Amino acid sequence: MGEGLVLFCAAPFERQLDRPGRLTSGNAEHLYRRVAELAGIPADVDCADPDVEIVPDGTDRPRRAVVINHGTAPARVDLVWRAGRQHVRVPVSVGAKDWCVVDRPATAG
Repeated sequence: MGEGLVLFCAAPFERQLDRPGRLTSGNAEHLYRRVAELAGIPADVDCADPDVEIVPDGTDRPRRAVVINHGTAPARVDLVWRAGRQHVRVPVSVGAKDWCVVDRPATAG
């Protein structure tokens, strides 16, 4: 996690989440967000819904992302694109068990 910093989780965390509905039944995504924060790896694009997966393109500054709704209900989320200190919110609607491609807005760098 960086120079002189180790994170150890003695619980079988991933195994506990490996059941339908478990990821959204608690705050498990907060652990992943905190680990990324501690490691100094902020997400280029993010949203608050743990059932919505975001897969940015593989470039250094992603220009688009695939948004996947793993939930059983349609989702309306705000994607937050980051460019330095600037954050641009983009509302996205995606159907249940569906996906879409979202382009980075020009105002997000």
